[in-house]
Amino acid sequence: MKYYRVSPDITWRVEGEAVLAYNRVTTLVYQLNKESAALLELCDGSRAADDLQAGFVAATARGDLKDEIEPFCTQLTEMGVLVAEERQA
Repeated sequence: MKYYRVSPDITWRVEGEAVLAYNRVTTLVYQLNKESAALLELCDGSRAADDLQAGFVAATARGDLKDEIEPFCTQLTEMGVLVAEERQA
């Protein structure tokens, strides 16, 4: 099971309706939508993907995005914003 956390190389903040994530190593800046802030707050390494989905829906009332959480986490991992760890359930 995958557990996600924000990469230690990333500093992020909410700017109006967007989230800016800055990678201190690559110096890349990513602009994400406002729902991403709720997801990044949940990505502390303590929640499995299923728990992230439930927490995201509870925090945002965006049940329509539930099935997009894990693919988005995978994309953020490929970008270096998140780190994924495989663990036993």
